[in-house]
Amino acid sequence: VPSGQLTVADAKVVGITRNKEGYVAIIMGSDKKARFAKPGFKLYDGEVIAIEADRVVFRQDLTEDTLAAPGLKSKEVVKRLHPVQEGT
Repeated sequence: VPSGQLTVADAKVVGITRNKEGYVAIIMGSDKKARFAKPGFKLYDGEVIAIEADRVVFRQDLTEDTLAAPGLKSKEVVKRLHPVQEGT
C-alpha cells in the first residue's frame, strides 16, 4: 500500500455528523489525519457505500491474496462509531 493511502482495514470511524445532504463520516487512518467522507468516498482498496447514525458501510475490493471465496471481488465491511478514548 503506498504511503498516505487509506485502506478499509486502517479506516477508523471517529465521528459521524449530519448535514442537509445526509450523514458525513469522519474517518481517521494510521496517519492520524481526519477525512470527511460521504458515500462514494474512495479509499485505496474500496469506497464508502453507506453512512448511518452509528456506522459506516465500506465496500472492500479484494485482491487475489485476500479472496474470501473464489470469484468474490469485493465484500462489505461495517465499522461502528466508537467513542474516542483519551490517549489512543
